[in-house]
Amino acid sequence: MNIFTLSCSQSRTFFCFFSLNVNKKSTLIDISSHQIVNSIVNLNTRKVLERLPSELRKVQKDPIDLIVVDKGPGSFTGIRTAVAFAKGLSHGANIPILSLSILDALCLKKFIQHNYKPKNYSAKISARNGNVYKSEMVLPNNIAESFNRTAIKFGKSKTYDEVDVDTINALTTLGVYKYLTSGPDNVLLVVPLYGRQVNITIPRK
Repeated sequence: MNIFTLSCSQSRTFFCFFSLNVNKKSTLIDISSHQIVNSIVNLNTRKVLERLPSELRKVQKDPIDLIVVDKGPGSFTGIRTAVAFAKGLSHGANIPILSLSILDALCLKKFIQHNYKPKNYSAKISARNGNVYKSEMVLPNNIAESFNRTAIKFGKSKTYDEVDVDTINALTTLGVYKYLTSGPDNVLLVVPLYGRQVNITIPRK
């Protein structure tokens, strides 16, 4: 199974290709030990979009079976760009798509790092200017419920979790789990998760 994962919600942008053997009887798949075919980090959204077509052509010999996209919360422009690109690729190439919150991926990463110990896991990501988006999950009890959860809080904090390659591993893990248990998303219903109301500034005349 070949998976394309895209995340542009934070300051570091990731697009990764995962190739793994999936046991459909598994209830949760830890892909951290599987091969990352390609991974590009530390690029802004514009440069990522410039490189994506050429990177996709490199793996054309291995068709993509699933697209996993980080729908937010986070960067307004990054989220919109990632979701739009993933939806276009899904619709144009008829590839199943799943959109997931990066906060859920961070909680799952901690769950894996703690050797799957059942407990309440929380995650915080930067919302800039001393603000954070935060959420929590009781794992493994509500993994399935997390897919439709909207309990994301906005608050103040000087500390937050960093999104790294292990987080992208967890995001992809969650995507594969959802795909095997409940199927892909309807591409027309995949939308960004902004985390707070978007403020639109009207240009001065």
